[in-house]
Parts: sequence; structure tokens; C-alpha cells
Amino acid sequence: MVGIKILNVTHNNIKIIPKGTFPKLYELHTLDFSHNRIKSISPSVFQSLLSLRSINLSHNALEDLKSTTFGTLPTVLELFLDKNSIRKINAATFVKMSSLSHLDLRHNNITQTKK
Repeated sequence: MVGIKILNVTHNNIKIIPKGTFPKLYELHTLDFSHNRIKSISPSVFQSLLSLRSINLSHNALEDLKSTTFGTLPTVLELFLDKNSIRKINAATFVKMSSLSHLDLRHNNITQTKK
């Protein structure tokens, strides 16, 4: 699976993205987990994805975004988090995503950002 560039697992019943989900997917640039039931993402689970440009987590059950949710992802350009149940976002959640140019947080229940 080393050469996979696009991973689309939409419309499944995925509830969690555990640590070790993406071993050796060095060429992966697009990750689509939309339309699942994801409520939990292990800290820094995306760290090994050195070519990642796009993450789609829209239409899930995410509630809180912690500073460790995405970690350091300097190559990610777009992140789709629309249509979740996000209420809280840690102020440092997106700080280490230096190339991020498109962040979609529409249709959530955001009431606060935590420091």
C-alpha cells in the first residue's frame, strides 16, 4: 500500500481513527473520511503522512478539537470539518499547519476556543 495517493473511505461506519492507521503511506496526498461517525481521532495520527495536502472529515460526530488532534502537518492545504458537532476548539489546534489555506468549520456548534 506504499504507493496509495488518495484514500477514500466515505460512507462507512467508522467511529475512531486510532494510532497506527497510516503506516508507510508516504505518497498519500488526499484523505477522505467524510460521512462516517467519527467521534475520536488519536493524537498526531496523521504525523507520518508527509505528502498530505487535503483532509476531509466533514459529516462526522467530532465534538472537540485538541491541540494534538492534527499535530504538525506543514503540507496540508485544506481541512474540511464542516457538519460535525464541534463545540470546543483548542487555540493551538491549527498552529502547526503552516500551509493551511482552506479551513471549513461551517455547520458546527462552536461555542468556545480553549487556550
